[in-house]
Amino acid sequence: MNQILYSKKSEQKIKILAIIFCTLLVLLIIVSISFGIANQTNDKILRGVSINNLSVEELTMEQARTHLNDELQRLSKNEIILVLDGYTKKITGEDIGISFSDSVLEEAYNYGRTGNLLANNYTVLFSYLNKKHEISTDLLIDESKYQSLLEELHNEVGTIVKDDSYTITDNKIELEKGIEGKQIKEQELKDMLLASIVNTGAEIEIPVEKGLPKRVDFDKLYDEIYVEKVNASYEMGETFEVTKEVYGVEFNKEEAIQQYTALNDGEKMEIALISVEPDIKVSDLNDALFKDVLSTYQTKYDKYYTNRVRNLELAAEKINGTILYPGEEFSYNKVVGERTSANGFKAAHVFAGGKVVDGLGGGICQISTTLYNTVLLSNLEVTERKAHMMHTGYVDPGRDATVVYGAIDFRFKNNRKTPIKIEMTVKDGIATSTIYGLKEADEPTVEIKTVILKTIPYQTVNENDPTMNEGTTKVVQSPVNGYVSETYKIIKNAAGEEISNTLVSKDSYQQTSKIVKVGTKKVAVEPETPPAPVEPTPTEPTTPTNPTPDTNSGSSLPTGWDNPESPYAGGGQ
Repeated sequence: MNQILYSKKSEQKIKILAIIFCTLLVLLIIVSISFGIANQTNDKILRGVSINNLSVEELTMEQARTHLNDELQRLSKNEIILVLDGYTKKITGEDIGISFSDSVLEEAYNYGRTGNLLANNYTVLFSYLNKKHEISTDLLIDESKYQSLLEELHNEVGTIVKDDSYTITDNKIELEKGIEGKQIKEQELKDMLLASIVNTGAEIEIPVEKGLPKRVDFDKLYDEIYVEKVNASYEMGETFEVTKEVYGVEFNKEEAIQQYTALNDGEKMEIALISVEPDIKVSDLNDALFKDVLSTYQTKYDKYYTNRVRNLELAAEKINGTILYPGEEFSYNKVVGERTSANGFKAAHVFAGGKVVDGLGGGICQISTTLYNTVLLSNLEVTERKAHMMHTGYVDPGRDATVVYGAIDFRFKNNRKTPIKIEMTVKDGIATSTIYGLKEADEPTVEIKTVILKTIPYQTVNENDPTMNEGTTKVVQSPVNGYVSETYKIIKNAAGEEISNTLVSKDSYQQTSKIVKVGTKKVAVEPETPPAPVEPTPTEPTTPTNPTPDTNSGSSLPTGWDNPESPYAGGGQ
């Protein structure tokens, strides 16, 4: 009976203990969850946390960063005295750029946040019970500032070892022989600086060891500067490729070593670089690349009209010698440049508003026209060309090419398989354009034909002139008819058989009026007085020693008509 009663009491105690345990467990879980939630929503570092004895407890990340920066500002002002054999140098923390690692703040913030829930809660709980957590971290040194400090020490302390050094220029190597001496133990000095900067006024003896300078390796130096000469060459396949020459570079290594051996430490020497000329240069390829005349064309000009002749010469000089590789495009305006007095161009006849007037750069359309015809005869691809507004006298209608800088250009492309070279000359009244290249085995011939579709008769325009006496007249502009023309390019094979007949252009040229000045000035009529008789005195005929050439002789065109430039009013050059 007693046993039965005892058993019942024991069971009741166990049940009570179990209830208490479960209750406590639930409470513990609730408290832990609450603790965890509170810890996760808290954006501050836990109590008791410090970095290098600097408290950052209950600070946000930004507040802790400011706190650390303030500490850095203090440490940056601390002085360290460097000494070596009587040499003294004061530096501060700022001179070596001390700083804390960025990760130390994250480590402080993550304390109590990176473990499991129970571990985190345990950490948080004990932080509230004033448990300290010290984070030790090394200060950092700015490497560039530290290297600058080392360089200063090397320059200021005479016994510091100095390596051989050299600089390479276009034509020589300047070499300075190094100096034996003491070598700074760089890592050891860095560690000593970091350990001493926390206490201002610390004195450090610069740690050094005996050091030998790094000597120049002449084999490596020779390999560094050596350039092998390369001869110019060309290959003709699907595309044309030119390999330009390369000048070799070298130096006399044995002589340089002998000179170096005789140097004392710290002395300097120069090594002359030798330029090795290639056997074949691009200029030497001209005979092979440009041995054939693809086409040539000439126009005549008045060699006594000096301003215009100078313009022709300038344009020709700029074009002469131009080389175009396959696919490259020629631009007249780009090559000749802007027609300005600063560039040497003179005022000469140009077209403007239906008249012939003087304009800067007048006449250079004769060069573009001469080149245009050469391009047509070479069967090259013309990419831009415009005719004058009025007919020029030095080529047939449809065979001219006008240019106006910034507005109208003459351009063509080398559509051949090999390069071409342009030769342009102005001499003794003749402008000559020749294009050289390599003729192909089945090179065709080209003919240019102009067909006049319509002639537009000129008109006569009378203009009153109050400065001329009434009843007098003067022709100030001779007339020229206008035209509508078509220009064709006819290509024939080597046997003379026509392959194609292509329309190149259809052009319209305005007529140029005959302008006559008519005098309107009234003249007073006075009575005639018979002249007194005068006996004639015989004289011998004379011939002028320097007759002035008649620039219009044999021409029905107006003065300077073979000298036009731009067909646009106000746009002439």
